[in-house]
Amino acid sequence: MKRICLCFAVFLVVLTCSIARAFPQKNLYTYSVSREDIVKTVTTQDISYFNNCKIGSSGNIEITGDDAFVVFDVYSSFGYVVLNTDIAKEDYQVQVFLDSGTGISEINSVRTFNIKGQNQVVIAKGGSGIQSIRVDVDAPYRLVSVDFHSSEATLVPYEQKTPVKDYVISVAFALIITALVFFLDLKYRFSQKVFAFICKKKKALWVGLLFLIVSGIIASGIDYLFLRFIIGTYSKGFYLFFFIFLTAVIFSVFYLAFSFKTTGKNIESVFLCICLVLGLLMVVITPFGHNSWDTETHYKWSLRASYSNNDAIITQTEKGIITGSVDTFVKDNASEIVGDICRLNDQYKIFLEKEKGTTTIAHYLSGMFIALGRMVGANFYEIFTFGKLANLLVYATVCYFAVKKLKSGKMIMIVIALFPTNLMLATSYSYDYWVTAFGFLGMAYFVSGLQAPEKSVSVTDTIIMCAAFSISAIPKLIYAVLLIIPFFMNKEKIEKPKRYYFICTLTIVVLLTVLAVKVFAQASSAGDIRGGSDVSPPDQIAFILSNPLRYAKILFKFLTKYLSMGLMKEYIVNYGYCGMGIGANVFVALMMITTLTDKSNYDVQAYGWFLRSFMILLFLGMSAAIATALYIDFTPVGHETVNGCQLRYLIPLLYPLLSVICGKGIKLRINRSVYNYICLIMCVAVNYVNIYTVLLSRWK
Repeated sequence: MKRICLCFAVFLVVLTCSIARAFPQKNLYTYSVSREDIVKTVTTQDISYFNNCKIGSSGNIEITGDDAFVVFDVYSSFGYVVLNTDIAKEDYQVQVFLDSGTGISEINSVRTFNIKGQNQVVIAKGGSGIQSIRVDVDAPYRLVSVDFHSSEATLVPYEQKTPVKDYVISVAFALIITALVFFLDLKYRFSQKVFAFICKKKKALWVGLLFLIVSGIIASGIDYLFLRFIIGTYSKGFYLFFFIFLTAVIFSVFYLAFSFKTTGKNIESVFLCICLVLGLLMVVITPFGHNSWDTETHYKWSLRASYSNNDAIITQTEKGIITGSVDTFVKDNASEIVGDICRLNDQYKIFLEKEKGTTTIAHYLSGMFIALGRMVGANFYEIFTFGKLANLLVYATVCYFAVKKLKSGKMIMIVIALFPTNLMLATSYSYDYWVTAFGFLGMAYFVSGLQAPEKSVSVTDTIIMCAAFSISAIPKLIYAVLLIIPFFMNKEKIEKPKRYYFICTLTIVVLLTVLAVKVFAQASSAGDIRGGSDVSPPDQIAFILSNPLRYAKILFKFLTKYLSMGLMKEYIVNYGYCGMGIGANVFVALMMITTLTDKSNYDVQAYGWFLRSFMILLFLGMSAAIATALYIDFTPVGHETVNGCQLRYLIPLLYPLLSVICGKGIKLRINRSVYNYICLIMCVAVNYVNIYTVLLSRWK
């Protein structure tokens, strides 16, 4: 019966997720343009003012400087505007400002796009007494005419038809996965383990629910009495999110007090709960906007993963985010944040194009959550937020199993996992969380094998270890070098050496082959366009090969600063574009203390001097490799430093180094529960202080 229940649950979950990816977006429209209600038409001959642009010999508007735009005098009232152009050869942004005599402002403007293959741009905004309109020129194109329509723009439904075969494939896929689970359960009987785990945690879940209710009651009283009558007036959003913040803080206090004894033997369960609470709080209260690094790229990949065959429907909202042309950087007050949310929710119903492209393994689950939100008809803000939740679940769950696998040194990993920057990345659109979490898991299996007092590294453990390192490296293949680590396992602890080394060798050969192909493709490309027009990977490689000593000097000078302790806050308390937090020194101290003292009898002879020396060289070598990759792909040829090398790239390298560098370390004669408890409380306290000061404060 347990097996049947598990298989049925798996079937429903897989089927729902598969259908969600094939399910069309609800309430999607396009603009219908009529020529019967045109009240005025102007052409380029009617332009009253040019700013840093001109009409070229071909008729195109040619850009001659920054902030290029043209102005038409209107002195009229109209419902909406249509820009008629030549057929667009590439996508480009169009922004139109309406001036009714009060001047130009973002409030009276509309941003949209001219999509490749189209020759009309609808500006669904009008007004009375408009004196002039300003058309920003972000790309050279031929503007034929501008039509002013008397009525408001008309929306017509965009018809979407999902082929029946997509639903059939969804059902077939769900049946295949269910059958696989059924046959695996016959051998491993994990259905019994699942139900046993649920029964075992039943009491804890009820207690947790009680804590949550009590925390909410206390938080609501503090929120109402203290904020409204003592501090003063804040935005409605701040009251709501402060209540949620207080609930999370009070719940954490109750939970940590209740779990004191658990922190000694089962710290991974306490970590999982705390990580989820902190992460959920950040998902909910982080102000909407371009908060993290490269949000536009990672959201694009998640969006593609939310559709069958990565064939994504792009709305006006998503086009703006993907191109980075919409001003979605996080604002400093609630009214502007809410204004962005409302504007993007409204534009989410406007269809622009269909786009098919690649994605990464790290974005499929967030894409699945986006699809589920879309299927139930959620608005854009809700879908965008729901997609981030998937990343948190992956991060917390994988880190939980990594900590659980370790026999000692659990707090070293937990301290790194609870970096505010790591939690920010795990609650944003990113793949850094993926690299870090699965890197933890692979390293945990390696360290656990070294810690075992007897031969214990089985074939299953070997597969999981190599698979974790491989999965970690897939989004950023430069981390494939970490697959060297399994070759340093103590031979006496390997159950079947031939199979062990075969699995390790096969894995590294496959990953490095993929890496070589990618490096070759990048070396023959134009490089990362964000690095500037002077970036040229082929020329940069030629420069390095022809000037090895000069490049060695450049690299050494860069790494001296890059690896300095003074910059550690950049990957510990950095909240991206939301700002820098405080308390980095607390985490630095905790890393040092746990690295030296989080030891047990398992560590006495686990790490030899050769392994520790290798880990130091690996850390330095990987740092140099990452810097070199950015020097080739992102830095102008012959530049005297490395551009674009973020400090957060060091995070996946920290635990491999810190887990073994101190050998047997110092075993403190202190109760393990007290030790873990103090470390965990300090991590949690710093996170809550930063969540309030960096994130919640923006809602005032």
